[in-house]
Amino acid sequence: MPAASLLAISYHYVRPGAELPHPGIHPLSPETFLRQLELLQSHHPVLTPAQLETWLAGDPLHERALLLTFDDGLRDHMSAAATLESLGMRGVFFVCSRPAAEGRALPVHKIHWLRAHTPPGDFIDQFSALLPTEWKNLLAAPPSDIQQAAAETYQFDAPAHQVLKYLINFVLPYECVDDVSCSMLSTHGLDEASFCAFTYLSPEEICQLSKRGHLIGCHGHLHQAFSRFPPPSLLLDVEKNKAFIYEAVGLMPDTIAYPYGSEWSLPNDTRRFANDAGIRAAFTYRRGWNTQNTPHHCLKRIDCNEIHEHLVI
Repeated sequence: MPAASLLAISYHYVRPGAELPHPGIHPLSPETFLRQLELLQSHHPVLTPAQLETWLAGDPLHERALLLTFDDGLRDHMSAAATLESLGMRGVFFVCSRPAAEGRALPVHKIHWLRAHTPPGDFIDQFSALLPTEWKNLLAAPPSDIQQAAAETYQFDAPAHQVLKYLINFVLPYECVDDVSCSMLSTHGLDEASFCAFTYLSPEEICQLSKRGHLIGCHGHLHQAFSRFPPPSLLLDVEKNKAFIYEAVGLMPDTIAYPYGSEWSLPNDTRRFANDAGIRAAFTYRRGWNTQNTPHHCLKRIDCNEIHEHLVI
């Protein structure tokens, strides 16, 4: 690993998980989160947004440093930010805008919640029953290339759920998954507005994070894989996301974390995308450390469950 380099680490759910009846949401508990931060801080400096800015501007790092990032704009991140602040740290929070801007939840989180509150076999049966026939058949008998891609993308899940998540996020039409997950939520007595209220940050909370020294970045309006958009629609999605953040915090964002971040989710031309969208730094899930030579439109990042594979601590 390079002597002076940057490792970006991503977090999603940071909440107690013991009360969840089934797998689906895989949270990091607040206690584990705190212990991990203390461990990381004892071995490497954690960059502030201002220090990230100087690194992006070309100033070299003089030691191996970390950047802590948080995806999706989840309510969990208010308490996660407070934990960071208690240790003198700040992070980068990549938020999606549809939940707060339109009161409509993102399919990915509806699916997570439904899986966590439905027995695994029942979830697949219920989800499949609401699909049109062509998609139902694909879920029942996925080809080998989809199975392989699913295994590489969702390495922390069991094989059956790898395929399901891959189909939901990369193959099935976004509107189809949106409608099916809404129908399934209704069987639990939930509508979109109530789900958004307990799942996502409000514009006021996003503004608070910014005022407390954290950086707010883009994560797409719809949280749809960017590879699935035609270029004009992709730029429109990002412009909606940027406009929402600007209205919330008063600063125009120029950083982004690609939704999902895998090779299958990226725009065909990441350099052109970043230039056209006015994005200065874009994070993928290409694993590893970033050096000054890493293209800023394809920065590397790891999941918080992978730190021991990339750090000697």
